[in-house]
Amino acid sequence: MTRWLITQAHCMVDLGEAGYRPVPPTHFFAFSAWPGDECEVANLGLATYPEVSETTDGTLPTGVSGWRWHSFCKTQFSSNPSVGGTANFVRCHLAVIRLLDEAKSLGILESVKDEGGFWEKRDVKALVESVGRWNSFIAGIVGQIKDQFHGLTIAPITDFPSFEHLEAEGRKGEEDDSPGKDAG
Repeated sequence: MTRWLITQAHCMVDLGEAGYRPVPPTHFFAFSAWPGDECEVANLGLATYPEVSETTDGTLPTGVSGWRWHSFCKTQFSSNPSVGGTANFVRCHLAVIRLLDEAKSLGILESVKDEGGFWEKRDVKALVESVGRWNSFIAGIVGQIKDQFHGLTIAPITDFPSFEHLEAEGRKGEEDDSPGKDAG
């Protein structure tokens, strides 16, 4: 868990022709919060970074100043029915949102990207509908990969007791949209 927190403490900076590179922090204060079963750990903190970074192309300015943090926490797989389903997902997602609300009230949060749209809308029903769509979509893609690679498991969605049903939902219309299929 600590390794992932330290990885997320790095800041990705555009170093011109040297490309995007992770720059380790010079100082950081952070903590990890575990929202619940099957949910990723939420790492939150603040860090400072060096003004320059040593690369194979020499010393390059990072362009980073002040305290900052960028992180993410995937809550989707906490919707697994075997760990409480939608109720567990909502609890986990809202726990992360409460942490972010507190950071905002302290004046240390600049922006949030919530793929479920809850941060902006505060609509639990829409959030639940979103996770259902995500689960079907991911199961459809993962099912295709499993078929092509003889059962290779690449995502926690395969642990859902309803994986095959979600996969079928996610793959609906696949035959109709396949290349070479007559339109109309």
